Amino acid sequence: MQRLVRNSAITLFTSLLVVGGALYYFNDKNNTESDLNIDEIVVEDEADIDAVRVKGTTQNVYFSTIKENYIYENPEIYPENLVALIEKNPEILDFVYNYPTAHLANYDIDISSDVESAMGDVPYFSQFDARWGYMEYGTGVVGYTGCGPVALSMVAVYLTGNLEFSPDYVVRYAIDNDYCIPGNGTAWSLMYEGCEAFGISSYELTNSEYAMKNALDNDEPIICLMGPGDFTSEGHFIVLTGYSDEGFYVNDPYSVTRSNTVWSYDQIENQINAMWAFY
Repeated sequence: MQRLVRNSAITLFTSLLVVGGALYYFNDKNNTESDLNIDEIVVEDEADIDAVRVKGTTQNVYFSTIKENYIYENPEIYPENLVALIEKNPEILDFVYNYPTAHLANYDIDISSDVESAMGDVPYFSQFDARWGYMEYGTGVVGYTGCGPVALSMVAVYLTGNLEFSPDYVVRYAIDNDYCIPGNGTAWSLMYEGCEAFGISSYELTNSEYAMKNALDNDEPIICLMGPGDFTSEGHFIVLTGYSDEGFYVNDPYSVTRSNTVWSYDQIENQINAMWAFY
C-alpha cells in the first residue's frame, strides 16, 4: 500500500495586515459569536509576533490563542467535557471553537473526494470532521468517543469501495445494534461481528511484527485497539494501512499528526491490546 499523504488542516498566512480595534472587539464580551470573525484578526507588528512565537510558528499560534481565549471566556456555550479536550489534543481546537453553530448544522455527506485523495490507499477520516464529529455517540460526540466506528469506516470503504459506509453510517449502525457502550466507547465485537454488516470479515492477529506485516502484504488493513501510551490515556482504535523499512503507517482518527508519523514496531508493541486484520 502507498503512504497516505494528507494536506494540513492549518492555513499558513503569508502576510501581516493591520486591523485597528480587532482585539478590542474580541475582548468585548457583549459581542455574539456571529460578530467575531477570527480569520480577520491579525498581528499588528513584529513585537506581537515575537510575543506568541512557539517553535517557529507565528500567526497560527496567535489565532489559536485567540480562539482558546474565546472558548474559555464563553463557557455557557461550550460543553465542559469538550473544552477539556483542547489541552490533551490541540488539533481539536477548531472543532471545539465551531461547536456552538456547527453542531446544529445539517451536512450533505459525500466522501468521494476523501477516497480519491487517498489514491488507492485506505482513506483517512477524522473523528472531528464536522460532517459527523458532532453526532451524539455514547456519553459524548463522535469527535472524542467515536474512534471505533470511524476506524471501521475507513476499512469498510477501502475494502468494498462502497461510499455509503461513511463514518456517520457506521456510527448509526453501531448505536442501533448496541455496539456503542455509553461510558465505555465501542464494543470490541464491532470489529469481529459487526463488521460483517458491511460485507467484510476479520480475524484476530497475534501481536507480532511478522503477523502484522503478513496481513498488510495480503492487502488486509488492521485495526488496533491501543492502550495507554502515545495514542491514548485509556483506549483507542487506530488503523494500520501499510509499512516501510522505517515502520508502520497509521490512520489515527483522532490525530492527523500521529497519522503522518511512521511508527516502529518497538514503539507500538506494548501499547496494542488487541488487533484484527480485515478482508
